[in-house]
Amino acid sequence: YAAELHVQRHGSADLEGAKRALCRSDCAICGGVTGLHIDHNHKTNMTRDRLCGKCNRGIGLFQEDPELLRRAATYIEEWIQCHQNKN
Repeated sequence: YAAELHVQRHGSADLEGAKRALCRSDCAICGGVTGLHIDHNHKTNMTRDRLCGKCNRGIGLFQEDPELLRRAATYIEEWIQCHQNKN
């Protein structure tokens, strides 16, 4: 039922993808187990996987843009590298 509800709510034709995502019991990014959502591509409405609320919102805030996400990761890694010996 949850897969059908997701498909209706988001206008997706990807019922099988939603069913596959529901088989997952943790977030595909951080491994968290609470507040899980079925993530989908907002341009195609195709289901991706299950994500926790924080990871799902994070991807949305970065406009689902892999390059922006990579640049954010590089920014954090460079900051850590620069400051790890200063504490």
